[in-house]
Amino acid sequence: MRFTERKAATAGGRWFAQLMAKIDTLEMQPLRCPLAPEAAELGIELRELHFGRRRGVYRILFTLRARTVHVLHIRHSARDAASLADL
Repeated sequence: MRFTERKAATAGGRWFAQLMAKIDTLEMQPLRCPLAPEAAELGIELRELHFGRRRGVYRILFTLRARTVHVLHIRHSARDAASLADL
C-alpha cells in the first residue's frame, strides 16, 4: 500500500470512529436533538444530530422507539431533504 493510500485509510478510520462516538452520545439525551425539517412532511418523529464542520457536515437522522435510538440514515447536509425511500 502506498503512502497516500495508508494516509487515506487512516483518515477514514479516524472519521468513522468520531462518527460512532457522536452517535454514542444519543444514548444519554436523544431528545436534545431537534426534529428534522422533513419530519412533518414524512409524518414521523424524525430527529437529527449534526456531525462535522464547515463543508463536511453530516446529518444523522434517527427515530426513538421506547428508549431505543434507531439511526435510519446519515447524509451530507448539502443534499436535499430525506424521503421515506432514503430511510
